[in-house]
Amino acid sequence: MLLLPLFAWKAYASYRATGFYTTETELVMQGRAFISKQTNFMLKRRVQSVDYAQSIWMKKGNVVHFTVLMKSGQTHLNAGVHYIAQQDANSLYHWYQPSK
Repeated sequence: MLLLPLFAWKAYASYRATGFYTTETELVMQGRAFISKQTNFMLKRRVQSVDYAQSIWMKKGNVVHFTVLMKSGQTHLNAGVHYIAQQDANSLYHWYQPSK
């Protein structure tokens, strides 16, 4: 019961620190893991895949967790933002789609 306020604060802090910015070729995502903020700068051509997930509790608030998998040398990098609005996640998903 004592941990409930801590988890509520973490969710609220993550929601407040979440953001993104896109251009035609770049994506900037900012999120909060627990205490520290993390900002990721990505080029569209380096992105391998995008994904978003939503729990049954997140459906009520129309928020999702959005994840980007990037090529980084011989390895890969997972970058993500938590508690982003579903319509924003849809716009990021369509940003990644190849142009025709």
